[in-house]
Amino acid sequence: MYKYFIAALLGYASGSVMYSYYLPLIFKGVDIIKLSDDHNPGMTNVMIYCGKPMGLLCLLLDFLKGFIPVYISCGLLDTAHPLFGLVLASPVLGHAFTPLLRFKGGKAISSAFGSLAAVFQVSSIIYGLAFPLIFTTFIMTLKPHSLCIIIASVTLIITALLTQSRVGIILGTLVIAAVLIYKHAVNRSRAPISIRLFMKIPLFEQKSKE
Repeated sequence: MYKYFIAALLGYASGSVMYSYYLPLIFKGVDIIKLSDDHNPGMTNVMIYCGKPMGLLCLLLDFLKGFIPVYISCGLLDTAHPLFGLVLASPVLGHAFTPLLRFKGGKAISSAFGSLAAVFQVSSIIYGLAFPLIFTTFIMTLKPHSLCIIIASVTLIITALLTQSRVGIILGTLVIAAVLIYKHAVNRSRAPISIRLFMKIPLFEQKSKE
């Protein structure tokens, strides 16, 4: 049993390394947390303030810090064991609540994709997280964007329950989805909610409170 806790601790340590904060700070002298409107040490803000090459590098590293520890753990541990859920979610927890930034980490989307890619089939990730996110962003456009992540997280839970039989993976997916929902609910913009079709056709517009 202790092996699961060791693997989870290593996964948490991997997820805690905030590449999207430290790389811009070291190589560009840019403090993403201070400059960005949402104070989020994430890849999107890196692209905005440091350019696409730096942003894509941070995206890759955030993905790998979730993928690598979980992928290695899959070969050493029983993915059906309930405690494997903690191993699966540990990099995401590390990114979202990193001790290196006083437990105020990022929104954990890239690291979540990395962790899930280590155990899910590609089709499950597409249907459960990627497609709902793309659909609510570009087709049935929701604003603020945090609502897209919350909806995608719910579909991820449904996908895990329908496609997975291993308890550890199901539990880990539930924790990951909960973290994503929490981080985006807490950081959700207070701007009025709007729903548009293909970004142009208004379907619903919430009036702003004066």
